[in-house]
Amino acid sequence: MDAAVGDGCDVLSVYLSMGGSTVPFYRDILAIGAVGAVEKGVFVSMAAGNNGPNASTLFNDAPWMLTVPASTVDCLIGAQVRLGNGLLFDGESVYQPDVSAAVFYPLVYAGASSTPEVRFCGNGSLSGFDFKGKIVVCDRGNGIGRIDKGAEVKRAGGVGMIIANEFPDGYSTLSDKHILPASHVSYAAAVAIKKYINSTTNPVAQIVFKGTVLGTSPAPAITSFSSRGPSLHNPGVLKPDITGPGVGILAAWPFQVGPSSLAEDSGPTFNTVSGTSMSTPHLSGVAALIKSKRPDWSPAAIRSAIMTTADPIDRSGNPILNEQHQPADFFATGAGHVNPDKAVDPGLAYDIDPGRIPDRRAVQWTARPSR
Repeated sequence: MDAAVGDGCDVLSVYLSMGGSTVPFYRDILAIGAVGAVEKGVFVSMAAGNNGPNASTLFNDAPWMLTVPASTVDCLIGAQVRLGNGLLFDGESVYQPDVSAAVFYPLVYAGASSTPEVRFCGNGSLSGFDFKGKIVVCDRGNGIGRIDKGAEVKRAGGVGMIIANEFPDGYSTLSDKHILPASHVSYAAAVAIKKYINSTTNPVAQIVFKGTVLGTSPAPAITSFSSRGPSLHNPGVLKPDITGPGVGILAAWPFQVGPSSLAEDSGPTFNTVSGTSMSTPHLSGVAALIKSKRPDWSPAAIRSAIMTTADPIDRSGNPILNEQHQPADFFATGAGHVNPDKAVDPGLAYDIDPGRIPDRRAVQWTARPSR
């Protein structure tokens, strides 16, 4: 961070794998590096963390940095589950194979086994079970990657997979590059699918791929993985600050994560990823936009412009919802969802002298019109 400041950068965008500490500021190397950057006029935005939806799970909570949670966008890559009883459930998957919409396959829930951990479809967990030619329902979570679950289903002979949310994840689903036909569905859909499996001796299903679906609602909504406040070590600091798009983000991807390390790859140069490390660069970009229009503004003034112009409502004009489709509180959204157009011209921005931050009695706030 010091080297970046020395190089003359204007904005630092710090993704999650560089952070993740929950220690007091004086022991937090990122917080220390960030305050040094801010003193030099460099704006710092950092990922809030991917440990939601429980309270007090966020990282990067120093008051001089912008702490960013993650929200959804109004589109998804559709993978619809159709059951033998005619019920339809919308899900997501980046992998969109060309499969017949007329063929139904036997449907089975991995959790029907007496072995508790089988329901998560971990590596080797499906050995000894008859899943050949079937669509397998696997529960989300337990520290097992969603794509890894599909690899285990495929290894066991399954022809498709349904990832079923558990209650904490609610309606939050994700698009992944699965290795077999798959669909990630909500907790409500998962309950209905499992109920259908238990209601008949011959449950069947198919997965129909819908491509990119625009205009989905509610959006933006806080996703379940997005970490929440308040801060554990510094509960008097209101965090997070402001949310931005962080689910299913398509962006340049110069690297591929391999089994050993992050290495250069000659494969695809774009990827779809979800996380607060996706939402943070959106806010960094907005900060850079403001800086380009108002080069004399300090990091505090830029942060003020971004937060005071945030939208507390979604695209439908309703309060921003969380993963349970309930109104999200401020410890999930911060000031609201970023509005770049308004942030560039906030009307009024609050500034502070970073050199006087340590002594709260000496803090001097000044307000300046943006015109």
